[in-house]
Amino acid sequence: MCSYTYGPLLGLFAYALTKRQQLTPTTHHLTPVVCIASPLICYALDYLCTTYFSYHFGYELLMINGALTYLGLRVIKA
Repeated sequence: MCSYTYGPLLGLFAYALTKRQQLTPTTHHLTPVVCIASPLICYALDYLCTTYFSYHFGYELLMINGALTYLGLRVIKA
């Protein structure tokens, strides 16, 4: 369960570290959408891999979730 909740936090933290403008918060209106969509995509990925390949993700789901959040924030340019 921690892979689903800490992933967006990890992605937000990584995005804040790489942002060029210092001390400006992420204020884009799609940020919550990205942070909610990322765990849903990871759940679907885990379900599909378990169903079709008999592989269950462990803690690597945390890294995938954080990466999806980070990439989603880069796409919307929050």
